[in-house]
Amino acid sequence: MVSSVRDSLKRNISYLIVGPTLKVFEAFFDLLIPLFMKSIIDLSFNQPHDSVTSIIISLIESFPKIHSETIINYCLVGGMFILIMGIVGFTTTMITQFLAAKCASNVGSDIRLSLFKKVLELNKKELSSISTNKIQTIINSDTFQVQQGVMYFIRLATRTPFIIIGSLIFSIMLDYQIGLLFLILIPSIIFIIYFFMTKSSKQYLLIQEDLETLSSKVSDTISGIRVIKVFNKEDYEKNKFKINVDKYKKDVSIASKYNAFINPLTFAFVTLIIILTLVSGSNKISENINNENNAFLPSTLITLVSYLDQIFLTVIVLTNIVIIFIRSLASSKRVNSILSINPSIKNESNVKKEIKQKEEYISFNNVSFKYFDNSKEVLKDISFKLNKGESLGIIGSTGSGKSTIANLINRLIDSTSGEIKYKGMNIKEYSLNYLREETSYIQQKAVLFNGSIKSNILLSNLDTDDNDINKVLSIALADEFVNKYPEKINYEVKESGKNFSGGQRQRLSIARGLIRKPELLILDDSTSALDLISDKKIRENISSNYPDLTKIIISQRISTISSCDNILVLDSGIQCGFGSHQELLRESKVYKDIYDSQNRGEK
Repeated sequence: MVSSVRDSLKRNISYLIVGPTLKVFEAFFDLLIPLFMKSIIDLSFNQPHDSVTSIIISLIESFPKIHSETIINYCLVGGMFILIMGIVGFTTTMITQFLAAKCASNVGSDIRLSLFKKVLELNKKELSSISTNKIQTIINSDTFQVQQGVMYFIRLATRTPFIIIGSLIFSIMLDYQIGLLFLILIPSIIFIIYFFMTKSSKQYLLIQEDLETLSSKVSDTISGIRVIKVFNKEDYEKNKFKINVDKYKKDVSIASKYNAFINPLTFAFVTLIIILTLVSGSNKISENINNENNAFLPSTLITLVSYLDQIFLTVIVLTNIVIIFIRSLASSKRVNSILSINPSIKNESNVKKEIKQKEEYISFNNVSFKYFDNSKEVLKDISFKLNKGESLGIIGSTGSGKSTIANLINRLIDSTSGEIKYKGMNIKEYSLNYLREETSYIQQKAVLFNGSIKSNILLSNLDTDDNDINKVLSIALADEFVNKYPEKINYEVKESGKNFSGGQRQRLSIARGLIRKPELLILDDSTSALDLISDKKIRENISSNYPDLTKIIISQRISTISSCDNILVLDSGIQCGFGSHQELLRESKVYKDIYDSQNRGEK
């Protein structure tokens, strides 16, 4: 697991060194080819040698003759050297392409795996500050952009400047006046790229945010499609989506316009320099046509144009890779924004402890919690005790903090103040693995995964067999519908369990929690989609099959929690009562009001 994009790059440093180094060799051969061509022309037409190509000419002349005709011999020998350089260049290119693809793949895998692990490490409080769609966009789109940046860095980061600078140096050596024209060209193009790329990079961040908004809108629409249809809001949702699409279109259009200016302006500068080079070179050739010691040869003009062409093509590549690098840098910042989050709840301890029945199991001592420093407290000064083997009911209106207590017990979040004890010790002294292995937390919204009924049940306990699975399905009354399928427990479960009703999903979720054989079972309104008879039957099955099980039952139904040993009453995060059903009917007005509202009309 890496903590930043830089860490992943360090792990693949060998690719980042070897690949660009090979590209320098390839670029060097590309720079030599025009000089070999000039040398062949000068030798073939017996023209004066200049200092730039003298070494190459000596090399060609010293090579054994392979043809009787001098001109053909020079062409064959020079062509052979050019062919060898081409083959070596092709070989280094193929090796570099492989290294670039391998390195980019490694970096992408490192980042995606690290992001996924980071998300699993974050607690509910930390995850609430990051939207699901932002995480998905970063894992998919932004990570891909980082991969592209790594790939193009290896392939072109050293080759591009080496070609430009090398072409410029050789051009000045061949003719300093024309070389100075080339020298003017490069800063002008760099200025164009810098100016428009700074504008484009800001737009790219907006585009990524627009993608998150679009993704979120599509996700919300699909998940709430039935609500939209029931309230006849299809046109309303279309208009909202069109507004988001139009904003995305506008931001992409602005970025595209900035990028669109680069190539035409680059073409214009390069074309102007080509014209000036040809005019200047032609004049030099005409002025010295009768001079036997002519320092400016036609071959020199051809070579200069060849180098200018290399500069031109390389600059076009440069504009494209700058765009890719800017996107990659922007995406790496977004990736690092997730990887840099330091989880406040860590799995560091190895403490384990066993207690006997009726000994104190869980206690809350003046526990308060709020999600953010400046936000309202979700829980305030909550205190209660639960002994091992006993049952605790928690009741209260929606938003009163019932599920927050369950989250605190599982350490999905940590209390803002106060102390939570587990088996007589501060809950923070235990490892997360130990704490959660002893607990089965079954939430109101039952989450099922792609696979089969069996694979979903085994998620909480791999060391079990089909008999145990069928037993817990029976306890949770899930066997009533599972046994009707020809595949039984191997029946397919589609994404999020959409091929099951809400009540069926809850019963499968209860079975999955029971297969773990936990010490503590938390039922967080997990029978809300069931009728009262099924709710009662499941609770009776659990009590009869697991008589020593410690239970916390969260519900808005009095009938569901009335048989618990103790009941905690919450109202807007404040504790309004704690005791048995009969005690609370006498002492807690909030509990009595809930009871009366749910039993109104009964005789």
